[in-house]
Amino acid sequence: MSPRVLKDSVHPRLQSGGIARPLNFTVRPHYYRAARFWGLHMSALTIVPVIAVITTGLTAGIFLGHRMGVSFAMPVLSPSSFVQLQQVIHRYFARMMPPLVLSAVGASIAWGALSVGRTPSLASWLAAAAAFAMVVAAVLTRVVNIPINAKLMTWRVEAPPADLSTLWAPWERVHSVRTVLVVGAFLAQVIAFAVSASGS
Repeated sequence: MSPRVLKDSVHPRLQSGGIARPLNFTVRPHYYRAARFWGLHMSALTIVPVIAVITTGLTAGIFLGHRMGVSFAMPVLSPSSFVQLQQVIHRYFARMMPPLVLSAVGASIAWGALSVGRTPSLASWLAAAAAFAMVVAAVLTRVVNIPINAKLMTWRVEAPPADLSTLWAPWERVHSVRTVLVVGAFLAQVIAFAVSASGS
């Protein structure tokens, strides 16, 4: 090979006695952002279902326990005793249940949204159905149960309403419906979680 060819094949900075810059291989910003987005998406798809199952399961257990326990007390207890019992329960549940139910509803909706196109179709449908059931249960609670609970706290234990059974009956009917919805949502989430785990 001639000296001319050798000289032309050398980097220009080396020809002049300088130091050539190393090749700079960088990842384009939009590729990095896309990879980061999908990484966060997959992390959320792992964490959100766990939160949904735990919070929905706790809500379902509380609703079912109340339905199978306290709901049967009304025919047995005197009106005064029943009002006193419900007021004591409501004082604690009024602080505990809203954060729990809202967490369950929010996590269920997030799971349904995140699972679209990312998990097996059965798991996606079950997650969406659970989210719908939780939203319906929350709406029923807000429209029916919460207003009756507010009236409950105004009743006097020593002089309960004469038509107590009539006033309380809508609460029990809606509570039975929302118990079925939340327990069904919990079962759907458990199955969806198992299907997603087996398909991953």
